[in-house]
Amino acid sequence: MLPDGMSYRALTLPQDGQMTPQLLAKIRDMVRAGATVVGPKPTHSPTLQGFPTADADFATMANEIWGDCDGKLVKEHAYGQGRVVWGRPLGDVLGESNIRQDFVYTVGDASTPLLFAHRHLDEADVYFVCNQREQATNAQCSFRVAGKTPEFWRPDTGEVERPAVYSEQNGIITLPVHFEPMGSVFVVFRASNTAADARVVSLTPGSEILFPTTKPAAFTDVFRNFTMEIWANPRMPIVLPAEAASGIIQEGRNDAIFPVPGHELFGWGHAGCGMSVGTNGVVVLEHSAGYLAPVLVQELPIMGWTHLVLVYEEGTPTLYVNGKRTRQGLHGPKIVHPGDLRRPFNGDRRGFAVVGRSLTGSEVAALPDSLPPPPASEMQPPIQLSRGGKGSLIALVTGAASGDYVATTADGALHRFHVDSLPRPMDVAGPWQVTFPANWGAPPHVTFDRLISWPDSADAGVRYFSGTAAYHNTIDIPAGLIRPGQRLMLDLGDVMNMARLFVNGKDLGVLWKRLFQADITGAVHAGANNIRIDITNLWQNRMVGDEQLPVDIPRAAGGQLGVSTWPNWFLDGKPSPTGRFTFCTYAPFTKNTPLQKAGLLGPVTLRVIRLIGVQ
Repeated sequence: MLPDGMSYRALTLPQDGQMTPQLLAKIRDMVRAGATVVGPKPTHSPTLQGFPTADADFATMANEIWGDCDGKLVKEHAYGQGRVVWGRPLGDVLGESNIRQDFVYTVGDASTPLLFAHRHLDEADVYFVCNQREQATNAQCSFRVAGKTPEFWRPDTGEVERPAVYSEQNGIITLPVHFEPMGSVFVVFRASNTAADARVVSLTPGSEILFPTTKPAAFTDVFRNFTMEIWANPRMPIVLPAEAASGIIQEGRNDAIFPVPGHELFGWGHAGCGMSVGTNGVVVLEHSAGYLAPVLVQELPIMGWTHLVLVYEEGTPTLYVNGKRTRQGLHGPKIVHPGDLRRPFNGDRRGFAVVGRSLTGSEVAALPDSLPPPPASEMQPPIQLSRGGKGSLIALVTGAASGDYVATTADGALHRFHVDSLPRPMDVAGPWQVTFPANWGAPPHVTFDRLISWPDSADAGVRYFSGTAAYHNTIDIPAGLIRPGQRLMLDLGDVMNMARLFVNGKDLGVLWKRLFQADITGAVHAGANNIRIDITNLWQNRMVGDEQLPVDIPRAAGGQLGVSTWPNWFLDGKPSPTGRFTFCTYAPFTKNTPLQKAGLLGPVTLRVIRLIGVQ
């Protein structure tokens, strides 16, 4: 047990054989008192303290604890009330004591990593579980808890939900959990007045609604001639090797599309292809047995969302960036198939699609030039069942097909409810009136007929603007959308980088992460509603814009500050004589540094979700 109350059933040791004599003595005392220690016998101390007698004392103590246990012929030794184990898998050691894993999960996308921490309190078990990917995911999570009822405590909103769908068997509670991109949740298990038999165990039609998953496709019948499309927004640079149709490239990758092992999925002589995408370029990889080759390498800056299309024609790849043909790669020796999204991507990606033929250049150019909707909203379970404050069963409907549904609880009771089709999402179209603050280079007011990134503006003041600008628009809400049990969600789509939302003058708070959406039900009425969205971006664009102007402080080579005193204009609190808006003693950017996406990118949509009481 640690001082903070965390306790463990076994202690595992590192494999390097090193530890201080003081640590070894502590382990000796713990084993003597009843601890189970799994790991090799320590061989030496990493320090010279007490040399040379300390080495002999160290060996004597280790031999006393491990006895004749050598990890080969003898794999366990009893010492005092405890034991040491060496040479056996930890899972076997825990299994023989009927110690099961504290938390396990399954997801459709095997690459999704979930991390957790567990704290046992006097009256509750609290698990903190977080999604390590920038994509939404649905997981079936199992917790080593029995006889308690689960609750979701949302750390970003403070809301507490009581999920109705879970199972309990052999001391394990299993339930579906939806995670937003990089999202997290406290799963709290407490005693409840709700009987365990009241938990929902099935839903018809479509039991898969309770545990929705996404599974990567295997494109067995698609090869040689095909097209892969994806939107990517990388967060890291990658290694750009020399193009080659042989060899194995593993280091410095960031797979927006994973090159699947073709020899395992499709047969010998076949390869899967993928794209490693970084802020500095794209590498197309083909993967087969002993073959992970960079058949196409293109160096280019990718700062923000970029549309990438890879066309294979008779086994030869051609890359298109934002609709324009960029590079043709090498023809490899394998029969090539598309890859998939089974590995994490450092950044964000959307709209992955595979076409079973080679698109022409004109067809690629005609592909949509706006981002597809965020997949996270699509990943959200279409029906979520929870318990109300008095134990009533409630269905949250976000996209289920219309019809009659039956929820069956563990005691065999049937609970019926009807779902009407939800209204289609409403696009909040332009024009958008945008106001910029005074004295920061941008005009006081501009009109965007459609939402664009600020660097795409023809006005240099908008293009290089950094700070907060206010978007104004009107939403005309039909009277039929305002009714009990119905919630209106305003989804801002993509935001670079933070937003503050006002509806009819009511401040609905700051949106600082995906999903950039808010419940506006209590702030709207039928008819015209005024919305204002304050968007704040980062400093890079303004600093790049300032680099277009003469320097206002002497700099040494490399952009470092080249003088030992501050300039007088700065000390006097006056504006820069060259017209710059920012001041930095080091120049992290040049005038050619790519600009970051900025502003409200959208699409802005109004979605309806519905709460239905279940009888």
